[in-house]
Amino acid sequence: MRYNVSVSDLACEQYDKFLDYIYYTLLNPQAADSLMQDFDTTINILEEHAESFGYCKSERMRGRDFIRFILGDTDIYLYTE
Repeated sequence: MRYNVSVSDLACEQYDKFLDYIYYTLLNPQAADSLMQDFDTTINILEEHAESFGYCKSERMRGRDFIRFILGDTDIYLYTE
C-alpha cells in the first residue's frame, strides 16, 4: 500500500533552518547533504511502509495516531490518518 506523506509548511521552514544552520553556521556541507539524503530516504520509506513504524509510547500522542521514527539522531513524530 502506498501512503501519501505530506510535510507541513512549519516542518519545511524548520527543515530549511536546520540545513542553513548546518551548512552556513557550522560550515559542514557534508552533514547538510547527509541530512537531506536521510530525510528523502525516510519519506520514501514512509510512502511505502508507514505501517511498519511503531506508534508513540506517549499515551496522549498514541491516542491521536502519531507514529515515531528516528532520522539520524532525532526523533520525529508524524500524524497518520
